[in-house]
Amino acid sequence: MTRFIFTISVFFSLVFLGDLERAAAQRAGLGVTGGGNLSTHTRTFRLDDSALEMDLEPEFRSGYHYGIVLRRVFSDHVRMQLEPRFASVGADYDGIITFAGNDLMVDGTSEIWYIQLPVLIQLTTTPPDRAEFPRPWPEFTFHFSAGAYAGYLLESAFSGTIRGTPLGVEFSDNFVNDTSNQFAQYDAGFVIGGGTEFGLKTKLGADLRLMYGLKNAADTSDVPLDLQNVVINLSLYFIF
Repeated sequence: MTRFIFTISVFFSLVFLGDLERAAAQRAGLGVTGGGNLSTHTRTFRLDDSALEMDLEPEFRSGYHYGIVLRRVFSDHVRMQLEPRFASVGADYDGIITFAGNDLMVDGTSEIWYIQLPVLIQLTTTPPDRAEFPRPWPEFTFHFSAGAYAGYLLESAFSGTIRGTPLGVEFSDNFVNDTSNQFAQYDAGFVIGGGTEFGLKTKLGADLRLMYGLKNAADTSDVPLDLQNVVINLSLYFIF
């Protein structure tokens, strides 16, 4: 399913980019976008074996994204938008690790870097007076967005602080671990949100969206993880 969504997203991108001349006649747009994320994972990370026990609860962490906007307008109220971009997502994890009978407190951050491709259909308002009598000045419009996204994993890392008093000795240390082999190469899910923009030919806008993964983002071949990415995006964009 993930590969299917990823393939369909790339296909739409190639069709979109391969038909720029025709798209220009249909009011195409090119722009840039960027903003902040609040992201987390859907499940607690639990591991219980003979020597090691973990119980780490995911919390929201901040991240960022940036990329380009490719837009094709089909009518006054309907348009399609693709947003190939780089995104930093993940989760904060705080909890206890029990190793050989000793409890250690972990304050860590899982940071995952993806190349993402949201493919969106947007329904937008049109000022009533513009529908009948086009005006040569910019106005505000509002839009609703829905669609799907595909993601390709670049790398991931888990970093933070571990502390405790094993054998009665106070201990504290910082760590950084490469966790790229613990996450699946592809991610995919749905996108829903809304926003507003201001302009006539060039446009400045803002979007608030939810991106929710529809598959396990982890690679379970070595570690029994089961989690989905959940991301809240706040973006600003500019259409040339």
